[in-house]
Amino acid sequence: MIVEEFIGNGANWNVKRISITNNGKTISFIHKESIKNTSVNPNIVNYNKVASSKLPTLSFFRQKIIDGLEVIEAEDLNPINCDGFYVSPNTARNSPSCASEIVKFLDSCNKENTISNQCKQFDISEYLRNPETISDDLDKLHEIRILQGAEKYVYENKIKAISNFSHFLNASKTDMEIATNNKIELFSDSFFFRVSASDNKIDYKIADFDCINLNSDIDKGELLNANKSYFETSLCEFIDFFIDEKQREIYKSELKNVWEE
Repeated sequence: MIVEEFIGNGANWNVKRISITNNGKTISFIHKESIKNTSVNPNIVNYNKVASSKLPTLSFFRQKIIDGLEVIEAEDLNPINCDGFYVSPNTARNSPSCASEIVKFLDSCNKENTISNQCKQFDISEYLRNPETISDDLDKLHEIRILQGAEKYVYENKIKAISNFSHFLNASKTDMEIATNNKIELFSDSFFFRVSASDNKIDYKIADFDCINLNSDIDKGELLNANKSYFETSLCEFIDFFIDEKQREIYKSELKNVWEE
């Protein structure tokens, strides 16, 4: 049995999970289809460079021709029964908030439209009667992001603890040096983070290959600082969106201390 599940889209790709069940065993992988009918080759080139540099990345990422169309077939970061979920801080950052959805709803001529379940805790009927009252809830409304899939689950079930954070930071610094030595510029959108459910250890994979610049002509020192800054930005956003509020400043402080050593 083959099941296709649409799991998201961005500026360049529609993304599906393909699950194949045979004799009770299910395997899954990802298909990325270009929205703009552009070649997948630049992404393949970027992946191959990252993989050959031994940086943490997908186990496979390859071209596939389906019905005459180019698609990318890639490892599924979050298959069934996975040990924690890889999530993208970029996805959370760019997702709409309850504030934007409710304001759009209030401005709409069609009040038959529905509001996301994630925003149902707010009194929409009161906003309809007295739209000015929305200002009282704006901070909370902006905080709540409308997400789906793995990002939605982790966002709603915040991570309480990370058991290997210091080791992870030091290993990541080494990774940024490896990327720099290979003239790879890794922008913030390329990183996906996971904290495992079994032992609370954090790790990451480079999994967005639109957001990579190869053969950068930036001075080596500047490139290293840039890569460290991009990684730090992404990890700080991961902490803000997916870590329990009581722990955020602890991890941010440790990140700052280790990163500046």
